[in-house]
Amino acid sequence: MRYIKMSIALGVLTFFLISLLMPLPLNAEVRSLSLEEAIELSLKNNPELTKGNLELEKAEIMRDEAAQGIHYTPVEGVFSPEYQALYSGYQQAQLTVRTKKRALQVEEDKIANEVISAYASAIRNYNVLQKANLQYNLVDKQNTIASLSRKIGIISDHSYEGSKLGKKQLQETVRLAESNYEGSIAELRRLLGQNPNWEVKLISRPIINNYPRHELSTEINRGTSESMLVWTKEFLVGLEEIKQKWVMPYTDRQIQDIDLSVAEIDYEDAKRTVRTTIEQLYYTIDTIEGQIQVAELNCEKTMRDLEIAELKYELGLITLYSQVPGSESLSNAKLEAQKAKLELEDLQATLVELKANYAFLTGQGVYSADDWSDATPVDTANVK
Repeated sequence: MRYIKMSIALGVLTFFLISLLMPLPLNAEVRSLSLEEAIELSLKNNPELTKGNLELEKAEIMRDEAAQGIHYTPVEGVFSPEYQALYSGYQQAQLTVRTKKRALQVEEDKIANEVISAYASAIRNYNVLQKANLQYNLVDKQNTIASLSRKIGIISDHSYEGSKLGKKQLQETVRLAESNYEGSIAELRRLLGQNPNWEVKLISRPIINNYPRHELSTEINRGTSESMLVWTKEFLVGLEEIKQKWVMPYTDRQIQDIDLSVAEIDYEDAKRTVRTTIEQLYYTIDTIEGQIQVAELNCEKTMRDLEIAELKYELGLITLYSQVPGSESLSNAKLEAQKAKLELEDLQATLVELKANYAFLTGQGVYSADDWSDATPVDTANVK
């Protein structure tokens, strides 16, 4: 029995020593990620692009096989239904290859557009978290002052309990903001083909303040000719028109006419949809540009207010913190200046997202490096 106890003790000791020698698990490395890097990663890892390349390869093989078929002239001649069916199939295969190539290019723009949208959304959620943390840090300091004030009888227990409740409510606001931000990062991971442990710090920040465009009528004309929704429907019309040119065996002409009419109706409906969407985006962009102008003025105002507050604080005219909501203090002035900067950045992120959507819809490049700056984001430092 004694031998067994000693064996167990030695085993436990050995396990303990081994555990000390084993390396501790490391936290996942947080890498910096610019928007341009995010787009490159997404294009590299996106399965739709891989599938699109395979579909293009398949279409090219089918076109080449169809081309082989039309080199053989049947005994009945080139006007026979069989030959006309072969030639029609070859023309359809050619059109399919051209469309697949264009679709592949559009898919790249679509992926970039989705990444820009997700990146911009993550920036906005990050800024919401920053504002919540800034507010919490200030209330936490005020709560400490309130606790001391209660002890020496300056404020009542009721006022102190109200201060504690405000702090608790802000804690919940911070938790919700953290959850929303993590959700937006999870969406970026999905688009970029990364695993759940992949952690990033977004370093690109929008600097766009306006988006120059042509007159609305010009934009609509370009959009209805370049939009993916429109030209995919136009492709189907083209297929039906090819069928109309040839006498197809075992095919009812009336059914062909109906198929063409349906394709043309879908084509016109797609153009109407695109026109409406372009018009809505056009005016929404105008609205955001106006809001950015107001936000810039507010940033300038809050910075001037902060400079005045710093001077007043140095002269002893105001305190660092204040227990009276909305009253003047240096910490409140700092908070307002930081919030104004974040709110401006939120609007810029919205504008750059709308611009990408608009550019994709109208057949333009969705990403422009001039709209972004790789810089350290606004940190949530304790308010001093």
